[in-house]
Amino acid sequence: MRNFVVLVQGENFNLDVEGVIQPAGFFATRRAEAETEEEASSQVISQLLTEPEISGKGLPGHTILVKVAHEMPIEHKNTYSGFTFYPLEKA
Repeated sequence: MRNFVVLVQGENFNLDVEGVIQPAGFFATRRAEAETEEEASSQVISQLLTEPEISGKGLPGHTILVKVAHEMPIEHKNTYSGFTFYPLEKA
């Protein structure tokens, strides 16, 4: 098993940004143990979609993209949590 830290960006979620529920995006970092980078990325996306901050809040056409997946030493067991939300620009 290998150890990865994965940075993810999501867009088009209905989120509370600065006290207003609005279409927004987020950045989040999570750690995953997996055999491959692809497995770690998939595991992190699945985990994020169950977290209460974004669970069920995806708007039609929402996206979640892995921006960086970095392999870390197996001893690196830090826990990553939380989200950075940002409003989407109005068209």
